[in-house]
Amino acid sequence: GKSFLLLQLAQAIDTGALFLGRATNRQNVLYLALEDGERRIHERMHSRKWQPTRASFAFGLLPLTDGGMDQIEATIGDYGVIVIDTLRAACGPDADENDNAKMGGIVQRLADVAHKESRAIVVSHHTRKGDSEDAFELIRGAGAIRAAYDLGIVIQRKTGEAEAVLKVESRDIEAEDMTIR
Repeated sequence: GKSFLLLQLAQAIDTGALFLGRATNRQNVLYLALEDGERRIHERMHSRKWQPTRASFAFGLLPLTDGGMDQIEATIGDYGVIVIDTLRAACGPDADENDNAKMGGIVQRLADVAHKESRAIVVSHHTRKGDSEDAFELIRGAGAIRAAYDLGIVIQRKTGEAEAVLKVESRDIEAEDMTIR
């Protein structure tokens, strides 16, 4: 459900609508759909009756370690929010998501660019199978991924269940877990 949730976020930012019951500021958003194809994104937009006015979509990006970061830096000034769906796809086929130094460098550079430009970069990533008292320990790959973000959300949903719990952790704001349907 992470891609569908991120698409809803992009729609809320594009239209200035509420997202998860919270106000958004209407602004330009770039959605990098690196796992879903153009047809699937268009089908989802159609199902949500959304005609983007301030949202742009891209379905490819150079690997973040080989030109992709430069692409983001060159375009970030045009957008209030950039959504990268997913980190694994953005890193390219040769990246080892378990390499703490390499992944730390990638996610920290994304954070630095976002902070420098006063923009939001939202990155989705996969979780591993299993269970944990701390849902954030399920984030797949290097621990440096968790260390770099300001706000983290993990979607926990059992197969076949209509409801999911969004587990939230933040450095800067009070945030509570929430149930979504």
